[in-house]
Amino acid sequence: MPPSIGLYFLCICALLLAGIDGVAAEPADSAAYHLNEVSVTASGQSSVKLLDGGDMRFNTSALAFGSRSMGEIDVVNSVKHIAGVNTVGDYGAGLMVDGAESSQTVYRIDRVPVFFPYRFGGIFSTFNTPHFRAVHFSRNIHDASFPARLGARFDFEAHNHASGFEGLVNVGLLSSSATLKLPFFKRFSAIVSGRISYVDQIYGPWLRKKETDLFYDFNDFNVTLNYEVDEDNVIYLNWFRSNDHLRYDDSNYVLGTSLRWKNDLLSVHWRHVGPVTSHHRLYVSRFSNKLNLSMPQFYMDVPSSIGMYGLAGDINVADVGSERVSLSSGYEVNGYDAALQSVDISGLGREYAGAGHGNDRALEIRTYAGLDCELSSLLNLKAGLSCSGFLNSDGYKVFSIDPRLTLSWRPSFGLLSLHLGKYRQFLHQVGFSETGMSSDFWLTANYKAPAQTSYSAVVNYSRSLAGTGMALSVEAYWRRVLGQPEYNGQILDLLDVNYDAYKYLIEGDGHNLGLFLILRKDAGLLNFTLSGGFGVARRRYAGLDRWIRGRTDPGFSFNADVGVRLDSHWDLGAVFALASGRPYTPARAMYVIAGNLITEYGDLNSARFPTYHRLDLSATWHVDQKAAGRIIRHLVNFTLINAYGHRNVELRKQVVDIASGTFGVKEVASLYRFLPSLGYTIQF
Repeated sequence: MPPSIGLYFLCICALLLAGIDGVAAEPADSAAYHLNEVSVTASGQSSVKLLDGGDMRFNTSALAFGSRSMGEIDVVNSVKHIAGVNTVGDYGAGLMVDGAESSQTVYRIDRVPVFFPYRFGGIFSTFNTPHFRAVHFSRNIHDASFPARLGARFDFEAHNHASGFEGLVNVGLLSSSATLKLPFFKRFSAIVSGRISYVDQIYGPWLRKKETDLFYDFNDFNVTLNYEVDEDNVIYLNWFRSNDHLRYDDSNYVLGTSLRWKNDLLSVHWRHVGPVTSHHRLYVSRFSNKLNLSMPQFYMDVPSSIGMYGLAGDINVADVGSERVSLSSGYEVNGYDAALQSVDISGLGREYAGAGHGNDRALEIRTYAGLDCELSSLLNLKAGLSCSGFLNSDGYKVFSIDPRLTLSWRPSFGLLSLHLGKYRQFLHQVGFSETGMSSDFWLTANYKAPAQTSYSAVVNYSRSLAGTGMALSVEAYWRRVLGQPEYNGQILDLLDVNYDAYKYLIEGDGHNLGLFLILRKDAGLLNFTLSGGFGVARRRYAGLDRWIRGRTDPGFSFNADVGVRLDSHWDLGAVFALASGRPYTPARAMYVIAGNLITEYGDLNSARFPTYHRLDLSATWHVDQKAAGRIIRHLVNFTLINAYGHRNVELRKQVVDIASGTFGVKEVASLYRFLPSLGYTIQF
């Protein structure tokens, strides 16, 4: 088992060298949601509820009975089991939902954004799932409160209060985590979570080979402090930090590569419940990254970061003189400080510092207002406006009025919803990584990279299948995207003494459209989620007179997540995924001119990797034990990843045999094959 883990990490780290080795670069508050649950009955704990409009709500405690990733419970990986939610492969980090870029999806802890919540290689996210009470996932239908993003939304809801001492400890193959709920006084409590890794300590001998050396370490921490002022008012504080450090040395290239990245979040909240419900918060969220490359007599340092500082609030009135009408409103004031990717180089006679662009600062002010009106017993209208003002330090400014409207008709056979909306995004994330690594950097909208805009139309049909415990959601979406930037440079471009990230940005327009279906059974001994879909993402860039496939093009997908409760101690599960291979730009010809290898590429994203498919199997044994007047639950989970060992292709690279003068293409397959995952959890 340890050698398999070592090979897995060696393979994902080899992706760092792809740019050097000739690989083509891929140029709320619950009261505010107003969503009714389609499925409301369940036997035992339900891990996920399918909501009106295709949204999903995850019960984090129930996820312990399902499959895990390297022994860890992770809600972000659970969402990967839904059709239309894609990564760039087994090792990909960011999620691309219905053809949207990963940076267009927002992740929030109690409505405060986290910029890069990913571990290297996509093993699991930086969110310690047991710290949160629930997670709300919405795809394409959003009201006016939705922040300035174009894609989907993950809302992680921290526990409001710890009424008694409780805890959960999880031990996995790569890391261990713990969550404690601590009631200090009658009205004051704390929830503390932490995760530490021991990759190097346990697997170091297998990760260090004759010609390569790998070190990977990570940790994350959450603290939530709650003070109940009275039955209507709660003041609480959230603190979150994650740290990742990856180092890879290869004696073949005499090259050392290091990546460090971290997230920091601190927020203070005041929540009031009554006829007028409100949630106000003051916060700071920051992400920073540093890429280092070193060779004998040569060193390159490539840092980047983004910080967000803000004040926001939501105010909801449930009764404005009529039980059929409710109002919602809110505000945001956000300041941004982005340090774009810059380059410091020393050695080989190329000493220079700070090549690139300096800090990028901006101010965003947004207000919104929404109306939720029951027009009749069958017809509901949700309408709202989001008004944004944005000013960049270079003088670029935007004022945007973004209307949102959702009309829902609820006959006896289900709920049919039509959504129309306009959305703006003032943040961009770009970079040369094909797998969404932390080296991809953030920048704010400016004259060189204007704000992104999308217009969307969505039709959703949802219904509960009475007497079966099943719920169905079918959705068709169309989104017109304007001003989406992409980075078409490579890692070697960083060696340019006049390096400027903006020189490698291309701006594209396009559209995403598709259809997906989700069938969820949420009652009885057999639970499942079946989903299937098909989508396209098309883009057009300046100087290109035709539409091309976007790198986020989802293609077709089918996913099945099945769980069976055998008895009071055993749960079995299976997750099957089938999807189109990801798009890539193929090499068309290769030449050697004056001793230099020249590669000629075909049309951008014109080819696909082979069809992706994988089956994961899991078994969970659990038993309850009474001790000292409380119930202690023990769980042991075993998951076999890619149980039938299909060799899914992760990348194709061009190889040269100097001796014979021949060229070829080598496929590198994922090492997620027959990979065991073991985890032990104790809950008290």
